[in-house]
Amino acid sequence: MKVNGWCWLLMCLGALSSCSSRRYFSTPILQAEKDFKDHIGFVVYDPGKEKTLYTHQGDRYFTPASNTKIFTYYTSLVVLGDSVPALRYEQRNDSLIFWGTGDPGFLYENTHRENRVYNFLKSHPSKLFFSSANFDTEYLGPGWAWDDSNDYYQVERTPFPIYGNIATVKRANTKLTAFPDIFTYTVADSSQDQRAKMVRGSDSNTLTYTPGKTDRPRQWNIPFHCSDQLLVKLLS
Repeated sequence: MKVNGWCWLLMCLGALSSCSSRRYFSTPILQAEKDFKDHIGFVVYDPGKEKTLYTHQGDRYFTPASNTKIFTYYTSLVVLGDSVPALRYEQRNDSLIFWGTGDPGFLYENTHRENRVYNFLKSHPSKLFFSSANFDTEYLGPGWAWDDSNDYYQVERTPFPIYGNIATVKRANTKLTAFPDIFTYTVADSSQDQRAKMVRGSDSNTLTYTPGKTDRPRQWNIPFHCSDQLLVKLLS
């Protein structure tokens, strides 16, 4: 279970306090468990002293909470620096063969800042050939929830992400527009639900739109099902 902001602050202050860590950690954790009617696992470890300063249900299995992302983010900043290789390529006669590196920023609006990779591929005089031979990872990670595949935060893992591996569909009145525009959609019978729904097939890129009772403008960001053929089509 994730720990809310005030509890996290109290824990950090407790770690810096000259009083015993158990006193400062135990009170907010036990109170949080009582307030949220849930279980919390929390461990503070000093790697310098190789000593556990405090543990609360540290031997139990928990699904990692969002707090874990803070350490992942910090580690990424230290290890990766301010940039990552966008692709690898090799010139062979009149052909340019390129491989992806997993860089998530290519043409993704939330991180895209410059067009060096795009312009390099577009302006290169050789014939372009994409290879995914260096990718030996499953598209979906172990433990990923299968019913989250329609949500923006669970995109498939690919060697050459493009547009964040997300399709965006916008509705204004009764008109639907998709980006990239190669994705198609079907319209199902109206639902009694208040809000309209846009759902992607689990093994395809066909989007099914079900109108709701309201007709307000709406936008959906849906992970698309990746393949080498789709990537080449998007790049072309």
